[in-house]
Amino acid sequence: LYHVLLKSDLQSVVILHIMFRHFIRKDSVSRVLSSFLRSLSSSSQVKISEKMAPSVTVTPDRCLQDVPVTLRVTGLSKNEHYTISSSINDSKGVTFVALAHYRSDETGTIDVTKQPALGGHFLGLFPMGLFFNIMPNKSDYKHHRFSYKDVTKPLLFDIAVYEGSFAPHIAMMSAEGMGLTPVCTVEHSRLLQAPGSKRIIVNEGKIRGVLHLPPGRGPFPGVVDMFGSAGGLMEHRSSLLAARGIAALALAFFDYEDLPKTLDNFHMSYFEEAVNYLASREEVYGDGVGAISVSKGGDLVLSMARHLPLVKAGVVINCCAANAVSTLTLNDGTVIPALKFDISRVRLLRDGCMDAHDMMDDLADYPECAIEVERIPGDIMWIVGVDDKNWDSVGHAQVAVDRYKKAGRDHKLQVLKYEGAGHLIEPPYTPFCDLSYHKVVRTGMVWGGQPKQHCQAQVDSWQRIQDFFHDRLTPDPKTKL
Repeated sequence: LYHVLLKSDLQSVVILHIMFRHFIRKDSVSRVLSSFLRSLSSSSQVKISEKMAPSVTVTPDRCLQDVPVTLRVTGLSKNEHYTISSSINDSKGVTFVALAHYRSDETGTIDVTKQPALGGHFLGLFPMGLFFNIMPNKSDYKHHRFSYKDVTKPLLFDIAVYEGSFAPHIAMMSAEGMGLTPVCTVEHSRLLQAPGSKRIIVNEGKIRGVLHLPPGRGPFPGVVDMFGSAGGLMEHRSSLLAARGIAALALAFFDYEDLPKTLDNFHMSYFEEAVNYLASREEVYGDGVGAISVSKGGDLVLSMARHLPLVKAGVVINCCAANAVSTLTLNDGTVIPALKFDISRVRLLRDGCMDAHDMMDDLADYPECAIEVERIPGDIMWIVGVDDKNWDSVGHAQVAVDRYKKAGRDHKLQVLKYEGAGHLIEPPYTPFCDLSYHKVVRTGMVWGGQPKQHCQAQVDSWQRIQDFFHDRLTPDPKTKL
C-alpha cells in the first residue's frame, strides 16, 4: 500500500484517508496512511524551503470599492491545481464567500487577470470574480443581500489559497472543518468613503438622510441619491459618488426613523425640500442638482425632474415609465394614481421565490398612471438591464423613448441597455445579487442578471453616470463671465 501511495497525488491520499478512517475503519491501514501523510508533508516542507515560499498579493492592497485589482499567487508548485477563497462578513455578520479553482503556470504563478477559473463559483476569465461574485454562506437570513451599514469602515476581504480543487468541499464543510491549511493568505481592504470626504447626518425639517461631500472646498455638482422599495437608508453609492467629486445626499423616503413605514403614498413636497436643501449648501452648485435612483425610486426621480425646476439631470435604473405601486401627491394637490400589479401573473420558483417580470399592469390600459417624461425640462439617462426579472424594464424604457420621439425631444433622453444585466445595477463590484428577500412581497424576489455581464454593466454605467452628472451640473465658466 505504501508503494502504491508513492505514485498517488496528495488529494487522492487525503480522500483515501477519510474513507478508511470513517467507513472502513481498518486501524492498521489508517496508521499507514497517517504515516505517509506525515512523511509527505515533511518532504513537501523540504522542497518548499528550497524555493520561494507561496505568497498571495492583491494590488492595490487598499482601494476604493469601484477600483479593479490584480490578484497574484507566486511560489507555487508548477502546473498544479489550487483553490482560492475570498470571504467577507457584511454589516449583519453574514459571511459571503467566493471560491474558484485555478491551475498554476510553468513558473508556479496564478494571475487571475490572465488565467481562467476552472471551477467553483464561476468559470473562465473573471478578474474581479473573487470580489464581485461572492455568495452568502449559511446564515439565519434567508435570501440575504449584502448589507452595508457603516460606510466609514472598509470592507475587509480575507484571501486564502489551498492546494487542490476543494471549492465544493469548502462550501459545504468549510476549510477548517476539512482540516485544510492554506499555503498563503492576505487581507484586502476596499473603501466606501474616500480619505478627506465628509459625512453629514441630515435631520432638518422633514428630511432624513446623510450628505456625503467630496474632499476639498467645492463647489461640486450635487445629486439626490435614493434606492427603491427596500426602504430605509443606503449610503454606499452616495459615498462613492463623493469620492468621485459629486456631492450626494443619500435620501431615505420611507421605513426610516419617523418617515412613513409603507410606500402607499408619497408627497412631492418632501422631495422638493430635499432638493432645496442640497442646492442651498455652499459646497454645491446652486443652479441645479441631479437625482439618481433604481426601481421604485426611479419613477420618483422622473417625477422630480418633471415637477421640480431645480432638478436639471436624472439617472434612472430599471424603473417604470409610470408612477409604480404608490400614489404621488403633487404640490398643487393633484394625485397621480399608482400603476398596480397582479399577483396572479407572478412566476413561482423554488422555495416560494418570485419572478415578477410580468406582474405589473399594462401601462397602456392605465394611461392616467403615466409620467409625462417628454415634458421633463432637463436631461435623463435611462439605464436598462435586459435580464431584469423584477419587471419589464425594457418595455418601460421603450415607452419613454416613444413619448420623447413623439414630442420631438428625444435628444434629451439617453438610454443605455445592457444585455445580461439584472435589476440591481449598482456601483462597480458591489456584490452580485440575483435573488434576495423583498419586504413588500415577503419572500425571495429574483432580480436577474448573469454575473460577468452584470459586472461589466456596473463598470460601464458607473463611469457614464459620473460623466453625465459632471457634464450636466457643472456650470460652464463662460456663463459666469
